[in-house]
Amino acid sequence: TYLYVAALLPVVVMIIKYIIKVDVKIPMSIALTCSCLILYRLMIKGTLEDTIDLLQEKMYLSSKIPTILYDEDMFYIDANRAARKLFAEEIESFESKRLSLNCTEVLTEILEEHGGQKELYLGDTGQGEKYVRLVVEPEYYKGELRGYISYAMDITKQKAETIRMEELKEEAEHKTNQKSSFF
Repeated sequence: TYLYVAALLPVVVMIIKYIIKVDVKIPMSIALTCSCLILYRLMIKGTLEDTIDLLQEKMYLSSKIPTILYDEDMFYIDANRAARKLFAEEIESFESKRLSLNCTEVLTEILEEHGGQKELYLGDTGQGEKYVRLVVEPEYYKGELRGYISYAMDITKQKAETIRMEELKEEAEHKTNQKSSFF
């Protein structure tokens, strides 16, 4: 709650300024100072780190987008729940063996030969055939490569439509050929 107070103090002062139409330089500087003091207190007590953990839980671990993290040398670091579900066998095999899996070959291929994206056929998952597009993006901080993030998007429906369109095209070409040979 302290974090919310720190964020809202300057906003409240701006609302008051808007409502009463008075210059609020002193109250604004007091609000910003209080916000900084609250943040400093949170950092000293170590509770600001709890906020980081909470954001990680809400935005990364529980995301429905399968996401895998790699370091700058392309070694596997972590995967969120959705990725662990989608690539269960692969992730479990090297985590159970405590291997530091170097993914240089696979990631370099996707980045260089496929422009950062590659379609993968995952086979029959019990709910039918499944296709995903794996996207790999380098992540930079202050101009320095910090690692790579890969995420998968389910493209099963689009792939099925593409396959169906190809089948219809072949069928139409076959009928056209039959028609031509008839005449």
